[in-house]
Amino acid sequence: DVREPVAYVDEQTVLYPAGHNTCIFNLEQRIQRFLPGTDKTEEITAIAVSPNKKFVAVAEKSDKGVITVFDLHSLKRRRLLTSTDSHSKEFVSLAFSPDSKLLMAQGGAPDWCLTIWTWEKAKFMAAVKTAATPNSVIYQCSFSPTDNNLITVTGNGVFKQLKLVDSNLKLLPNALNKREPQNYQCH
Repeated sequence: DVREPVAYVDEQTVLYPAGHNTCIFNLEQRIQRFLPGTDKTEEITAIAVSPNKKFVAVAEKSDKGVITVFDLHSLKRRRLLTSTDSHSKEFVSLAFSPDSKLLMAQGGAPDWCLTIWTWEKAKFMAAVKTAATPNSVIYQCSFSPTDNNLITVTGNGVFKQLKLVDSNLKLLPNALNKREPQNYQCH
């Protein structure tokens, strides 16, 4: 299941998973275009459109989670990303930074590893485990809309705010961490 299955490219264009493809549908012209899934993957697990509306990242489940970044104008693959450090088969949430230069991906069970890349260069920047236990579930990761270095991650019993500093993710103090753990479904 894709948690946020519909994304708006612009006011008349929506993007959504359809089987092993990603469909780009123009509501005015009633035209569909498709981005094909990657060979030997099982299903689409997350999508994200860049803030500048030029790119879409599509995460797919496989032996190691795979992310493909497509150019929304030409529909060509720009980059293929995967995390070699993770034992997860999927990424459950994706987010571009406000300037569209960084891509963040929240890996799934069992290690729930959050990874950030400078995606155009396929350069790994930072990674951190976000869940306290393998039984935890993380639902969403996002960048602050105004700062590439501030990140929020939410899930069942998880509400973390992190700061990207010199290719490291540092946990920030947070009043919600002092409360009884809750199931934070989104932020």
